[in-house]
Amino acid sequence: MEDRALCECPLRGHSQVGIFAVFDGHAGSEGAERAKDILPATLARLLGGRTPGPRGAADALRAAFIETDEAMGCEYQGCTATVLLAWRCPSTGRLYIQTANVGDSSAALGRIGGGGGGGG
Repeated sequence: MEDRALCECPLRGHSQVGIFAVFDGHAGSEGAERAKDILPATLARLLGGRTPGPRGAADALRAAFIETDEAMGCEYQGCTATVLLAWRCPSTGRLYIQTANVGDSSAALGRIGGGGGGGG
C-alpha cells in the first residue's frame, strides 16, 4: 500500500492548530512517506507560531506544498496530498477548517442533520 496518513494535533508549536492529511504515493511509497515527514514541519515553520485568522492559511499551505515538493528529492516517485487544517481563531474563538490538495486527490466536506436535506 502506497498511502500514508497524518494526524498531528496540535501541530508542533501551534497549540490551537491541527493538521490531518492523506498522501497517495505514486510509483512506490517513498514519496508519500517523505511528504508525510516534511509537510507538517514546513507548514509549522511557515506559520511562525501564529494561529491563522478567519481569512485562513491559503498562502502558507500553498508555500508548504511547493517547499515540500522541492525538499522531497524523489526522482522517480511522488504523491498526491489532501490536507485539512483546523484551528481555533484567537480573535473570534470560532473553529475553522480549510482543505487543500495537490494532484488528483481531494476532500469533500459534508454535514449530517441540521437544516434542510435528508441528514439524520
